[in-house]
Amino acid sequence: MDRRRFLGTAAAGGAGFTLGAGGCAPSDAGGEAGGGDEGAMTIRPFELDEVTVDALQASMASGERTARSITESCLQRIEEMDGQGPELRSIIETNPDALQIA
Repeated sequence: MDRRRFLGTAAAGGAGFTLGAGGCAPSDAGGEAGGGDEGAMTIRPFELDEVTVDALQASMASGERTARSITESCLQRIEEMDGQGPELRSIIETNPDALQIA
């Protein structure tokens, strides 16, 4: 196979993959009539999404949060997303001593 044919095949395959991925996009809340998502999983928002380090430090300084409570929240979210939910497996392993260290 020559270089041009290889690049053409790779480009076509990449375009097909990209265009085909549209079927994986979340559906609109309204949905189509009769085409409900009864089996679709709802992912709840994570309380620490978009929270800055400064905000976390301030909440710890005020006593609202502790290192342990933040660690527990993160470990719970990892379990929800990787252990049960959509099984992203985005975290390879967690530190078994994380709570003790926190």
